[in-house]
Formats: sequence, C-alpha cells, structure tokens
Amino acid sequence: MQLYIPNSVYIPIYYICLSLSYLYLILLSISIIDLGYIWSESWAQQFNKGKTRFMYFLIGATVLVNLSVIFVIVMGFVEFAFTGAKWILGVNVVLYLVVSGITVSGWNQRGSILNAAIVIFYSSLWCLIALGNSPSYHSPRKWPIYLDFTMNAIYFLIAIGYLTFCSSSSSSK
Repeated sequence: MQLYIPNSVYIPIYYICLSLSYLYLILLSISIIDLGYIWSESWAQQFNKGKTRFMYFLIGATVLVNLSVIFVIVMGFVEFAFTGAKWILGVNVVLYLVVSGITVSGWNQRGSILNAAIVIFYSSLWCLIALGNSPSYHSPRKWPIYLDFTMNAIYFLIAIGYLTFCSSSSSSK
C-alpha cells in the first residue's frame, strides 16, 4: 500500500521553513551583536573597578578574534582562488576594514573593536559556508567536512557565552 501526497501540500511548508530560517538568522545575528557588547562592556567595567587583568583579557580576546577573522578571510581566498568568488570575499575585506575603521575612529561611541571583530568573524564564516555549499563556486579541492561541525561548535559557544554574560550582567545590577 502506498500513500500519495501531492506536491502542492509541501509548498506552504517550504515557505514556512524559509521564513523561519530567515528569522533564525536574524535572531542569531542580534544575539551575537548583543553578546559582543555585553562581553566587552563587562570586561571594561571590571577593568574600571581596578582589576587590571581584565584589560589583558580584553586585548587578548580582541587580538584572537581579529586573527581568526584574518584566518577565515585568507582561507576563503585560498579555497576559492580559482572561482568567481573573489569579489564576494573582497567585499568582506572592505566591510572588515570599514567596520574596524569606524570603531577605531570613535564614530560609534558605544562600539568596541572586540564587538566589531565578533560581528565580522560571524559574517565571514557565513560567507565561507555559503560559498562552500554553492554549486557554482566549488573549490578545486574537496570542501572540508569539519566546517559544519566547527560552525555548530561556534554556535554552541556563542549560546553559552550569551547565557553566561547576560545572566551575570543582569544579576549584578
């Protein structure tokens, strides 16, 4: 016995799933931006209270995230050097420089270099994942299978960090 379900039944489900995936990406982006602000503000407040080690933590985290951004961008250029994806990665580099420049120049009074680096790291990883999964921009080498696991681990760490910093900042008020 077979059960026949026409294709027209799945069309609304497709649009519901598509809408929810956009909502998920927007909420994840908002939580990452909020995590960056909370993280940098909490460590800056600890430094202002006289705990000088938090200055070193903040500088170390900023350098680490910026090096990670540079690594992801270079990895993108290495993996997709022979495709037409160079302009996408070039736009990513320009946005990295613009956001970092705005943060350093002081135009955004509440911004921090750490938060800018976190946002650019997130967008660079999504750019790399999108290029790796696109059939028109395949690399001549096999796309690393561990990248999906890495992204899931990063999302898990972001969620844990967000819960940790948000709960500690709300309980200290």
